[in-house]
Amino acid sequence: MECTCSFYCPPQGVARGYCYSDYNGWGRPPRYCCVPSYMDFDAPDIDFYW
Repeated sequence: MECTCSFYCPPQGVARGYCYSDYNGWGRPPRYCCVPSYMDFDAPDIDFYW
């Protein structure tokens, strides 16, 4: 699955290579993308509720 997100600056503690939605007190912003150092974009989608 292609990793398509609006931002590429993940918070601390998030594993690289995962697309996710950020809900940590910032409302509901666009999807973020944790870009891996290795070219692997077959990561599952994850929702975090901090």
